[in-house]
Amino acid sequence: MDTRQKETKKFFNQLKNSLASFDSVEITRADLAAAEFNPAIYSEDIYLYRSGDDQFIYIYDNDDETAGRITVEALKKILMSVAARKAEEAFELRELEEFFNAEEVE
Repeated sequence: MDTRQKETKKFFNQLKNSLASFDSVEITRADLAAAEFNPAIYSEDIYLYRSGDDQFIYIYDNDDETAGRITVEALKKILMSVAARKAEEAFELRELEEFFNAEEVE
């Protein structure tokens, strides 16, 4: 398993634990597309949360203040998309830092 896969798995578990603890998780429309949702009907201000009332996970769109319950399968796909994006961002940031810390070319 390479570093990105390990990081993706780590981020996935962190996100899953956040929702299990009733925290919210910010997502993007691209994350929804990965779970075969129609991203065009959502704003850019969306997140997942776990309801304290019925314990299910919901997508909440802050722009129009609507929420919709999602299935476990959709949740897995969305969280995997978020985790992969975060792992890729972490990898790119490390590469950028290595570039900035590299010796100057004459």
